[in-house]
Amino acid sequence: LAQGNAKRAETVVRDLLAKEPENPSLWVALGEATASKECFLKAWDLSGHKLAGAMRKMARLCTEKSQWEESIEYYDKALALNPLYGANWFTLGHACMKTERWDRALECFTRVVQLDPEHGQAWNNLGTVYLKKGRLREALHAVGMCLKFVEGSWRVRENHFRIALELKEFDIGMCDFQELLSLSGHRYKVQFDELDFLLQGLADRVLKAEAESSSAAP
Repeated sequence: LAQGNAKRAETVVRDLLAKEPENPSLWVALGEATASKECFLKAWDLSGHKLAGAMRKMARLCTEKSQWEESIEYYDKALALNPLYGANWFTLGHACMKTERWDRALECFTRVVQLDPEHGQAWNNLGTVYLKKGRLREALHAVGMCLKFVEGSWRVRENHFRIALELKEFDIGMCDFQELLSLSGHRYKVQFDELDFLLQGLADRVLKAEAESSSAAP
């Protein structure tokens, strides 16, 4: 909330709390108006630890302050009550990446794309996590899925290109390279060692196919 609006909201909520001091939703509203962790915790306790919104708002506040460990703790509590809230899984995954909890991040972003298969950024983050875990084939698939839903991103295309080269998927790599040149203009700087590796891979495959064809001929 903007400062002026937050002040007005705080006044209104405090007036309501004077009449309903045990209302957990009002304590959540006061926490939002004042950015107060204490208010969210009060709401959580008053609800008998059943108000997911209190933990969700608490986790979001911790995320804004880059307090990643606390953010993870509170998102876990919110998701235990409402596991179908995709935005929570995404932000929890981000916090897990920040703390290098790659297995947990993998779980989180997998849940996001299960709930929303067209969530391009979740697919991209999933690809990053797979790369960190050395699972290149899964990374290529995840980044490829991102490209379906995030159009025009030459940086994502570049990432896909480099994974394809590592896997020696030269046809995919050539398609990516052509798209990169089309999308990026002068922003993409051609790495000539990568281009040489790509062209050599394609040439070797052609020579191998020709040799096999010749040996098979009567």
